[in-house]
Amino acid sequence: MAVNSVHWFRKGLRLHDNPALQEALNGAHTVRCVYVLDPWFAGAANVGINRWRFLLEALEDLDKSLKKLNSRLFVVRGQPTDVFPRLFKEWKVTRLTFECDPEPYGKERDGAIIKLAQEFGVETIVRNSHTLYNLDRIIEMNNNNPPLTFKRFQTIVSRLELPRRPLLPVTQQQMDKCCTKIADNHDQLYSIPSLEELGFRTEGLPPAVWRGGESEALERLNKHLDKKVWVANFEHSRVNTCSLYASPTGLSPYLRFGCLSCRVLYYNLRELYMKLRKRCSPPLSLFGQLLWREFFYTAATNNPNFDRMEGNPICVQIPWDQNPEALAKWAEGRTGFPWIDAIMTQLRQEGWIHHLARHAVACFLTRGDLWISWESGMRVFEELLLDADWSVNAGSWMWLSCSAFFQQFFHCYCPVGFGRRTDPSGDYIRRYIPILKDYPNRYIYEPWNAPDSVQKAANCVVGVDYPKPMINHAEGSRLNIERMKQVYQQLSHYRGLSLLASVPTIQEEAEPPMTDESQASSGPDSPHRGPDDSEAAGSSFAPDSSTVCAPSSSAPNPDSQEANIHILQTACTSSGSNSQPTAATTPTSASHLASTAAPLTLAQSPVSRSKPSSPSSSCPTLSPSPSPAATPTQTSCPGQRRKGLIRKVRRSQRQRGRQSCGPPARDGGGRAEEEGEVEEAEGEERMEEDVEQDEDRMEEETCGETAGLQQ
Repeated sequence: MAVNSVHWFRKGLRLHDNPALQEALNGAHTVRCVYVLDPWFAGAANVGINRWRFLLEALEDLDKSLKKLNSRLFVVRGQPTDVFPRLFKEWKVTRLTFECDPEPYGKERDGAIIKLAQEFGVETIVRNSHTLYNLDRIIEMNNNNPPLTFKRFQTIVSRLELPRRPLLPVTQQQMDKCCTKIADNHDQLYSIPSLEELGFRTEGLPPAVWRGGESEALERLNKHLDKKVWVANFEHSRVNTCSLYASPTGLSPYLRFGCLSCRVLYYNLRELYMKLRKRCSPPLSLFGQLLWREFFYTAATNNPNFDRMEGNPICVQIPWDQNPEALAKWAEGRTGFPWIDAIMTQLRQEGWIHHLARHAVACFLTRGDLWISWESGMRVFEELLLDADWSVNAGSWMWLSCSAFFQQFFHCYCPVGFGRRTDPSGDYIRRYIPILKDYPNRYIYEPWNAPDSVQKAANCVVGVDYPKPMINHAEGSRLNIERMKQVYQQLSHYRGLSLLASVPTIQEEAEPPMTDESQASSGPDSPHRGPDDSEAAGSSFAPDSSTVCAPSSSAPNPDSQEANIHILQTACTSSGSNSQPTAATTPTSASHLASTAAPLTLAQSPVSRSKPSSPSSSCPTLSPSPSPAATPTQTSCPGQRRKGLIRKVRRSQRQRGRQSCGPPARDGGGRAEEEGEVEEAEGEERMEEDVEQDEDRMEEETCGETAGLQQ
């Protein structure tokens, strides 16, 4: 009997390491590669033009690759449940193959197609290749529940065998054995649609910063691996202005669409590390952002409400405000804070932002300033962000809003100081907010504080040419910390209740570990990585209950990443009325919260208050210091021997930071304020030393556990 196969492409838009496609080719007489696209859905879905363009480019690249093998891609319009019965009959299909989709919606859709195929007598073969591990196996090893702390997840993964090795790409010889005749009118029947056909206006659309497709993904991977120094030295690159721009080695969108196999990235990193480090087995942290991706996939796979607060058993029920006007200003980059507006402008224009930029805007929207639900921010990212994955996107937003996975709600980003420390010159702002390009560096992050003469000379008057700040950050963040404190006080099992009594009245800032290989990502995403590693993984990520995780700097974003960077942020003093300074600390622990809090009666949202005349803040910087990864290695703990030197460097950086990055000169009363800031800086150093002690204890436990496993 003739075997007529159909391979159904969805996320795995590639010919390399595609087990399901290999199953379609195995012993088949004919093979057709199909992508099902519903044009109506294109207009109704919450997906922006950059994401659609990336997808269409990926399909075009796939079609070109198949054409070289004397095959073609069949793009079929319609919904899968309507399309496949017709194709089964028309092509006399006997075998259907596709990649396993671990997300709840995908599993429901695939279950319906498998049942449909059975009715037509079609064999169905499903293979896993979108994740490194079998998620069901991880859940089974955790008493049939998904691990909800990253430390627990790492412990389980360390006991698993290494991920399966990637398969070789499909060859001409394989395709020749099951050649399928391509009709002369193939392009009329099964062509890839244009953006115009999908209802998008393309007039004035700038060239894509990220070009979709497997060919581009593999070229970027080679460039990514060419940067061998960071892998060999296993060091962080410091976040700077260049880190904020899209990198030619970024990989996160390619992992999200499956243009690049996560297993290919994993084993390329592993083998390169072992080659450069004398066959030394690499630490788990080398794959940090890939593991954060797996962590969120595992947490979401059996939770259809993972992307919402209601009905989500792991999400703290927080009484967020409903403020459509404030949400629109945030989404459109009209908040009046240049750092926030530049990030949101880059996201809308290019479809990507560095994972630390994701942290900043997510904190600003939720618990930091506007007190708007993380669900709203998640939907904006879902529309605009190329690497937005359902599981990772929702998990990162829950983490950053302290709705799950992370509890240190008194850590907050300053929308002025954080950006100024990352890009002191303000070039990033000038690129994406050109109306501010003529502002001097001193005022580029807080133009409302510039004298009228400076504003006029820059041809940009605040309140006329550029909006005034929509909120007083110092007041709003203090109020929101108090709101979060009330929510958490009602969670009887919150491990950090003892901390609440000592929560400072001044606001603290910290940078959580997130992802992506953002320039190391998005990086929630976070781990050990190199300058461009952060882009490899793609989104933001959260720390576990015992692991100290600060944001990574340049590589988890893109799409895979690994070490974390503690960026201590110092006092953020607001010059607006009734404002107080804010002190910075490093994020420490995060644990799972699965309770709901009763509605609270709280003060009016700061967004609706009258706006202060000068809501500025000056945030002196401290040098970022690298923080070792949580679980140093699967087989040994070489990282411990490096800790002493690393921490000596940290302390010297902190000392230099206080000496060289002191607060700006003040008029009267400055001495008292400076003394207060010195005390805050000393407090920060004590806190970081406590964090280092926690890391040591955790590593001792991990090494002991690993040694036991080896025996």
